[in-house]
Amino acid sequence: IISPIPIVHRTRMLKWPFGTRGKAAAKPTGPGLSPARVAGTGEAAAGLRPIDIALEHHQAGRLAEAEASYRAILASNPQDIDALHFSGVAAHQRGERERAAQLISRALSLNPSNAPAQNNLGNVLSAQGRRDEAIACYRSALALAPDYLDARANLGSALVARGDFDEAVACYEK
Repeated sequence: IISPIPIVHRTRMLKWPFGTRGKAAAKPTGPGLSPARVAGTGEAAAGLRPIDIALEHHQAGRLAEAEASYRAILASNPQDIDALHFSGVAAHQRGERERAAQLISRALSLNPSNAPAQNNLGNVLSAQGRRDEAIACYRSALALAPDYLDARANLGSALVARGDFDEAVACYEK
């Protein structure tokens, strides 16, 4: 779990997302990016999907490379849910809140049952000061994945920020 973005209250982005098709996303294995993979070769030999390479760049803090990878994925498949979602996360990390909300919302329009995307949209909305909408996103994430601790923590923080202390306590106690 990473917390790449300073926000008024603590929010967390999911390090490795749930899959978009009801299965857990496979985390790439191995020691990380080899020089050949950084140079753009060797991905097929490693058996990794383009989204895996993009996520490795993203997780390593190489946002420019990650965003270039997401753009390439979206050029061939404009409805790639993961590329849309994580392009939105990257935009959020760059401070492009409106673009982030649009990209993550587009991913959710294609798959509303993506709990991490619901949570991350909540983070973006919270950063925009749209607390009630953020709370709704965190609740949606929890309805989809009741044990999703990041969404629960984000919901509790948003409730505290809104002044709903009793509800926040109840949220944290679950």
